[in-house]
Amino acid sequence: MSKTRTPKAAPKARINLSYWVALPLLAFGIAIAPIAFVLVAYLSTGASTNAFNENGYGAALWLLFFSVPAGIVVFVSGVLMGITLEIAQAISRRKGR
Repeated sequence: MSKTRTPKAAPKARINLSYWVALPLLAFGIAIAPIAFVLVAYLSTGASTNAFNENGYGAALWLLFFSVPAGIVVFVSGVLMGITLEIAQAISRRKGR
């Protein structure tokens, strides 16, 4: 009686599609958070003042100087982490052969 070898299933990727969808959404959300805050504050006052006036909530737009680079850093570090994990998995797969 001969034994038939069943092929091993290929290991799944550690980083799946939801990671690559959530990462840009998170980075974009961080980058535009001050704009969203100003929009909500502007609409909550009944759109009666200038949204870009620095005496009020328009000063929050200055946070764009921090939030846009922070969103870029989150995106780039997430991409590098995802690529690193995929490379590490490929190396461990080769060692297992």
